[in-house]
Amino acid sequence: MLRKSLLFAVLVAVAGASLMAWELWRPYQGYSQPIFVVIAPGTHRATIATQLARAGVIHSRFPFVLICLLKPKQSLKAGEYYFQKPLSPYEVFE
Repeated sequence: MLRKSLLFAVLVAVAGASLMAWELWRPYQGYSQPIFVVIAPGTHRATIATQLARAGVIHSRFPFVLICLLKPKQSLKAGEYYFQKPLSPYEVFE
């Protein structure tokens, strides 16, 4: 019984990790024409994620927030960003 529970837990963990990797690297474009997104100085990372999701640059904010948590020392720059092709959350972060 313990062996089956452990196997199930491992399978769930692998499936979850695979799904998260898919979300981090899956290109997305929720807009029909190129767009500009303006990030104001001092904007919090979670707010940037929300802004990008609302603009259709990323599918949802969660993968972008996860990348922010995984790369806490990498700063995000304020400015005007031009998006014209599908990008993954990881590519947008970089």
